[in-house]
Amino acid sequence: MKIYIGILIVLFSTIANGQILNGIVTDFDTNLPMHLANVTFIEKDKGTYTDLAGKFELKINNEKQILISSVGYKSLIVNISEIKDFEQIFNIKLKPSAEKLQEVVISAKNKKYTSSKKLGESKRLKIRTSLPFGYEFANLIHNPKNQEGIVKQVILNLNKSKEYDYLATYNIKFYEYDSITKEPGKLLHFKNLVINPENKTYQLKIDVEELRVTFPKNGICIGVEIVNDKYDEPIKSMAIIAPRINFTHTDLKLLTWSRFRNKEWKPRTRKSQMAKGFINGLVKIMVKFEK
Repeated sequence: MKIYIGILIVLFSTIANGQILNGIVTDFDTNLPMHLANVTFIEKDKGTYTDLAGKFELKINNEKQILISSVGYKSLIVNISEIKDFEQIFNIKLKPSAEKLQEVVISAKNKKYTSSKKLGESKRLKIRTSLPFGYEFANLIHNPKNQEGIVKQVILNLNKSKEYDYLATYNIKFYEYDSITKEPGKLLHFKNLVINPENKTYQLKIDVEELRVTFPKNGICIGVEIVNDKYDEPIKSMAIIAPRINFTHTDLKLLTWSRFRNKEWKPRTRKSQMAKGFINGLVKIMVKFEK
C-alpha cells in the first residue's frame, strides 16, 4: 500500500511540474472578487497579483505551497498536492481578519486636535531606490509626544527615472509598531490604498485624514508596496520601476523593513558606505495630535 501511495505522489509531481494554475480569489462572505490579492510561492520569491476580476495565473515548477493574502484578510496556505484538476479554475476564498470585523470608525466630532505637525526623517543625502513588483518596505516614524492622534498626510520623496521598464503603482499601508518583535505589527487600516505616482522628481503628498488612521503612542510604520495592476505577466523579476523612491542617511537606528508579498519582515536598514550612519526610507507624515 505504501508503494502504491508513493507511485501516486511521483506521478502527481510529474504532472504538476510545468502546469499553469488558473485561479480566482473571492471574499468568503460576499463572494466578490478581490483585486490585488497576493499569490506567491512559500519556497521562493515569485508570485503575482489578482486582477480586477480576482483572477490570477501562476506557473508551477516543483513548488509545494502557495500563500494567498490580502489587506484585511486572513492569509491562506494551499498545498499544491491538493489541487486535483489544473484544467479547472481554482477558487480561493479569503476570510476577513478579526481586526477588520472589529474595526470601528470613531467620529472626530467628539475629539479636538492640534494643528498639523510633520514627522519623519530629514533629507541628509538622497539614496535612489527601485523596488521590483511584489516588494514592500515599511518605515517607522516615532511619536515624540507619546500621545495619540490621527495621520493627516503621507509624504514620499520620488525621483524621475530616465530609463525604466514599468511605471509603479503603490499600495500604502499603516501598521502599529510592535515593540516586542521590533518590526511592523498589526494593520491600522484594512483596505488597499492604491496610488499612481508620476514619473518625475517631486514630493508625493497623499491625503489620508478621512481614513481616520490612528497615530499610536509608540509610533507608526508606513508601508509602501510596489504592486502591478497595469501590465500582463510575465514581468521581469528585477525590472526597473519608475519613479525611484528616495532613501536617506540617518543615525545608527533600525527604521526600515521589507518583505515580498506579505511574507515575513526582514530589516531593510543597512550601513552607509558614504557616511557614518545607516540608510533608511525617507518617509514623512503630517499628524494631528489629540488635545
